Amino acid sequence: MPQPMTRRRLLAHAGLAAGATAAMHTTLPAEEHRRPSAKNTAFRYCLNTSTVRGQKLGIEQEIDLAAKAGYDAIEPWINEIDEYVK
Repeated sequence: MPQPMTRRRLLAHAGLAAGATAAMHTTLPAEEHRRPSAKNTAFRYCLNTSTVRGQKLGIEQEIDLAAKAGYDAIEPWINEIDEYVK
């Protein structure tokens, strides 16, 4: 005889379903986790340099960092450009 569906059982089954769904996404081949190449999509990634501002790298090092991290562009702050020009 099947057990009646209680709120507790419903939440338990929902949690199991969510866990199974999450597990499926972690077992995808590595190629499917990578973002598409900028050449193949109109959507590009840009680093706002304020996110690394506290590191005091200078604009040249920020550009290198963004390139190594796979960003397609940077969004520098005006004072960083002014400092580089000086």
